[in-house]
Amino acid sequence: MFEEKTVLIVDDSKVMQKQVAKNFEKLNMKIIGFANSGLEALEMLNSKKPDLVSIDIIMPEMHGIELYKKIQNQFPKQDIIFISALANESIENSFEDIEAFHFVNKPVDQKKLEHSLMKIFKIDPPPTKPKQKELKKDIPVP
Repeated sequence: MFEEKTVLIVDDSKVMQKQVAKNFEKLNMKIIGFANSGLEALEMLNSKKPDLVSIDIIMPEMHGIELYKKIQNQFPKQDIIFISALANESIENSFEDIEAFHFVNKPVDQKKLEHSLMKIFKIDPPPTKPKQKELKKDIPVP
């Protein structure tokens, strides 16, 4: 479903970069790079051109919301998802300035990630199989 899609992971933790990468790889996405900071991510976006940027919110130098706004100014068509453990309410309130965003909490719920990616890439969910009704056989009662 996401085989041709590429992702740049922005997270200041090497451990979390690897864990988040595993979540994307389970969906057959290709990791094209890791950025340890918002500034590094902006530099990489000029050359890498990923389909998606995965952003942690809580990072030194430039937090994820600020990075999001800079990406939107420089690369307005760039698809973005936040994958983070929100630490406090003030950061969560920063989302009020963002009209549309996708957010998945750490640790990542694979189904929620997949659902968010389907929305981002405008992919219809696979049809669900109708539940089969139990067939009741007429059994004569003596």
